[in-house]
Amino acid sequence: MTAKDIAVEGVSIEKTALRLSGLDCADCARKVEKAVAEYPGVTFAKLNFSVGKIVIEHQVNENELLKLIEGLGYGAVLDNPGENRKTSSSWFHDLRLVLTIISGIFILIALITQYSLKLDALSMYLYIAAIFLGGLLIARNAFNSLKTLNMDMNVLMTIAIIGAAAIGEWLEGAAVVFLFSVGNTLQNRTMEKTRRSISQLIDLAPQQAVLIKNGKEEIVPISEVVPGDVVIVRPGDRIPVDGTIKKGSTAVDQSPITGESLLMDKSEGNQVFAGTINIDGYLEVETEKRSTDSTLAKIIHLVEEAQNEKAPVQHLVDKFANYYTPVVIVAATLLTIIPTWILGQPFEQWFYSSLVLLVIACPCALVISTPVSLMAAIGNAARNGVLIKGGNFLELVGSLKAIALDKTGTLTKGQPKVKKIYLLSGKSDGHLLTIAASLEKMSNHPLASALVNEAQNKGLLVQKVDNFKHLTGKGVSGTIDNNNYYAGSMKLFREIMDQDKLSEYSKQIESSIEEKSIVIVGTPERIEGVITFEDSIRDEAKVTVRQLKELGLSNVIMLTGDNQQTSGQVAKEVGIDYQAELLPQEKLDYIKKMKKSGKVAMVGDGINDAPALAAADIGIAMGTIGTDTAIETADIALMADDLSKVPYVVKLSKRTTTIIKENIIFSLVIKAVFIGLALTGNATLWMAIFADTGAALLVIINGMRLMKN
Repeated sequence: MTAKDIAVEGVSIEKTALRLSGLDCADCARKVEKAVAEYPGVTFAKLNFSVGKIVIEHQVNENELLKLIEGLGYGAVLDNPGENRKTSSSWFHDLRLVLTIISGIFILIALITQYSLKLDALSMYLYIAAIFLGGLLIARNAFNSLKTLNMDMNVLMTIAIIGAAAIGEWLEGAAVVFLFSVGNTLQNRTMEKTRRSISQLIDLAPQQAVLIKNGKEEIVPISEVVPGDVVIVRPGDRIPVDGTIKKGSTAVDQSPITGESLLMDKSEGNQVFAGTINIDGYLEVETEKRSTDSTLAKIIHLVEEAQNEKAPVQHLVDKFANYYTPVVIVAATLLTIIPTWILGQPFEQWFYSSLVLLVIACPCALVISTPVSLMAAIGNAARNGVLIKGGNFLELVGSLKAIALDKTGTLTKGQPKVKKIYLLSGKSDGHLLTIAASLEKMSNHPLASALVNEAQNKGLLVQKVDNFKHLTGKGVSGTIDNNNYYAGSMKLFREIMDQDKLSEYSKQIESSIEEKSIVIVGTPERIEGVITFEDSIRDEAKVTVRQLKELGLSNVIMLTGDNQQTSGQVAKEVGIDYQAELLPQEKLDYIKKMKKSGKVAMVGDGINDAPALAAADIGIAMGTIGTDTAIETADIALMADDLSKVPYVVKLSKRTTTIIKENIIFSLVIKAVFIGLALTGNATLWMAIFADTGAALLVIINGMRLMKN
């Protein structure tokens, strides 16, 4: 019967997140998760070892859960999202450090008394004292693990220590205690450093804000600031909230969120984000979101959640680890029984070898090899303005065979401007622009905002539109002054107009395009005019496409709904293949076709390209800062409009995969070597523990290389 089976009907299920301290062994973390998940009244438990956090769905009191985890030997506190998280060692680890140092001193004195003073009896008592003091917490953890029927590293070490003492190997037993404690302390410190690299992201947001209340300034905790409150931000201060500037102008450093070092000019009406830096102006900002809902808090949440999305290689390692430990324990038992009982070999020799095998039985280095690397890589990406939703997506990027990119807003800057108006049968340029802007005002296409802005700049008033329709991939339609108007592509007018009538305008339309994006405006009876647009190609577009090809992507292509002439010109300048005049469904079908030849990524804005992004193996959304929908839907979100982040992610993925392979191979080789040495009686306990804890530490350090660019 599971915990779910005994959930109490009628009792509400609560969800609690706890921060754990002292969690320095990935295999032990799995055992903690299992113990919590099987506790009566708990319906679900998921422990994120990489960030030291467990999420529990339960019907029992929170204090009961805290006691449960503390009883397993770990510290636990309630997690408060959006607040600074100061990582500090638990009392348990402070005590372990003190006991480890004292144990080491006793061993040093014992060595002197044994080998210099020849006082064997005294040295034995000193070794016993070292074992007792250093092994106190190991035995305590072992006892807690056995209560939940878990054979973790503490249990195996306790058996090895007791076994060494039983056959009079006092120095070996003391060495195992000391080296195991030192190794765990170093692992814990190293893992905490890695965890801080992620949690420090949220520390960028100030914990206080200067609020304007009744015309007076008041300093309040950030948790008390609510939407509608106006906060003051002085030059050099970090902006405490997501909001809109009501007064003042400044340059803002958005690098904490976007990874871009360029300053952004901000003035009244512009959005600003918590954690970014006000460089040189006085601002009054109206709050739009609570601190727990800010863009920065969302980034932290998604980065932490990403740790739960395991890469395929991690699933394989976990499955291997599940069988590895019990198999080695059985082998250790047989290593004592077969040579001594069947072959008549000396008991102490083979019992000692079986103890060595027990030390090798914990797969800590192997289990930790993947998550620590993924955590470091995902944290690196977050600091560079790239949100990767999970290790599975990060691993997949490195195996991509093709990548498709949208044109508008991806390869181009996505800031089109009206270039020219060609009047064909309309009344005037102003009338044509008014009709187009009135129709497009209700659309979210990039060209729509360009039309509305142009109309406003010329002092034209948009008119009321009835019966508005969004014609997906083609344009828009609506009724203005009892006339049915259409605005869109040539494909749209081929459908609504008589072909003979359309042919009268075709040559004029073709001559007006001049390799520019266009919007045709008219009715089913006539075309009133054509409006052309220009949109600059991103500075980094050409280099990005070249780098993607150099990274081994055999097919880099632009998919766009724009006309052939405009698309062809952009493709030529950037150096990319292209497919033009695609409807959203056609773009979707093309992605599916590409997937038949290998893994495919799609890069777009995350909103207009949502179907294609969803169909691709990896969906990458650009310029998602402040766009919650795009952040949520994409597999990878680029917070800034920086196309160069795409090859950066591919490189990071390949580098991560390489380091994970190094870690796994290194861990397996160390295990294999010492299993071989143990089976042949050529390894000592202190050598085995040194190799085991040393391997785990080296794996962590190797994975931490991914924290650096």
